[in-house]
Amino acid sequence: MLDRWGDDPLQLADITLLLPTRRSCRAVSDAFLRVADGKALLLPRLFALADLDGDEASIESVELPAAAEPLERLFPLAGLVLKGGGEFAATPDQALRLAEALAALIDEVETESADFSKLAELAPEELLSIGSGRCNFCES
Repeated sequence: MLDRWGDDPLQLADITLLLPTRRSCRAVSDAFLRVADGKALLLPRLFALADLDGDEASIESVELPAAAEPLERLFPLAGLVLKGGGEFAATPDQALRLAEALAALIDEVETESADFSKLAELAPEELLSIGSGRCNFCES
């Protein structure tokens, strides 16, 4: 990018880069500063896809297809929350709010290229099945 537009620092400022994570935004920003070697320049706008909620006014022109319709995604997750039951039983409206939080967690885990394999080790003891060492909310 600097080879192509580096002579005009204002052209870089017109560019928007969509990157997978905030960490990658920081890495790209640091890389620009290292390559510029003290030369003044305006960096492109850097957006982490993990942080976008679809309502960002500043990137309206960028069309990103939705992974799934929100309700088509939330209702099955809410159903899973309701099935969890036990002492953590939720009402339907609570289940929808919890489903939104669960969807955000799933998105973040996917964006960060992580997995749920060690979730049982991270969860507080009260969220684990007593005596089984298994997570109540996943297959771990």
